[in-house]
Amino acid sequence: MKFCPNCGVEVEEGAKFCLNCGTSLTKETTSVDEETSQPAEVTVEKTSNLNDSGTIWWGVLGFCVPLVGLILCLVWKKTAPNNAKSAGYGAGIGLAWSVIFWISTAIATALGAA
Repeated sequence: MKFCPNCGVEVEEGAKFCLNCGTSLTKETTSVDEETSQPAEVTVEKTSNLNDSGTIWWGVLGFCVPLVGLILCLVWKKTAPNNAKSAGYGAGIGLAWSVIFWISTAIATALGAA
């Protein structure tokens, strides 16, 4: 007997999709534990190709191009939290520096014109 890994409903042998929830069954299905007649637990470990070291270079990229740093921070929030944090810090510092630069430039221009 096979069970759907998403909803736990019994599915026919060789079925490609669960008729209850529509989950694809071609990659993995859960078999029944013979002792308890319950679906056996299956652990699926998601691996990422991204090295989550949180190097300073993601912060430098975020500082130089704050929009890219913000996007990377949001995209990597769950999959690579250290890289996301580094890119987010860089984006925040870069954005703050830009605002300070433009405000000080506007003040210097206004004082110079007077």
